[in-house]
Amino acid sequence: MKESANLQRFASTCNGLHPIDLINRSRKSVYVPERGTGTIHRMRFKGLDLNLLVAFDALVELRSVSRTGERLGLSQPAVSAALARLREYFDDELMVVDGKRMHLTPFAQTLIPRVRACLDAADSVVATSATFDPSTAIRTFRIISSDYVLAAVLAQVARQLASIAPRVRLEFVLPDEPATERFVR
Repeated sequence: MKESANLQRFASTCNGLHPIDLINRSRKSVYVPERGTGTIHRMRFKGLDLNLLVAFDALVELRSVSRTGERLGLSQPAVSAALARLREYFDDELMVVDGKRMHLTPFAQTLIPRVRACLDAADSVVATSATFDPSTAIRTFRIISSDYVLAAVLAQVARQLASIAPRVRLEFVLPDEPATERFVR
């Protein structure tokens, strides 16, 4: 089985889930302005347009360039071009036509779980809410406070919080220099 340098870079990237793995699953192109120039360039990660992973995933599922285009809101020639770019990047045919069917190469079959893991991870990052829901939150809050404030105020707050946020944990730390340094970090 042939594994190109591009696949090795791709695999190591997805396993580590670098921040740039935020693939726009809404099927729109991802663009980023070049700093200071106002010029917009298509975003690439290690030479790969990440939107091609979305096209690959749909092609694998549908095994049809036309139906993939319909699903992604792209023309058939655009999907064919995406497949050509994937083939060039991975240096493999990925899919071969046999009659009216598209068959995956063995190499393409090895990509499927990796691509889906990256897309699922991107989905979870994109779906992360900026709002805080105490009833479902699983977090730990560290509070530096004097023992007087702890007894007078925070003990009651902790009891109330336990009923509305059962999986939120509070850690109380007495103020001293090491605690302050940990808090600043």
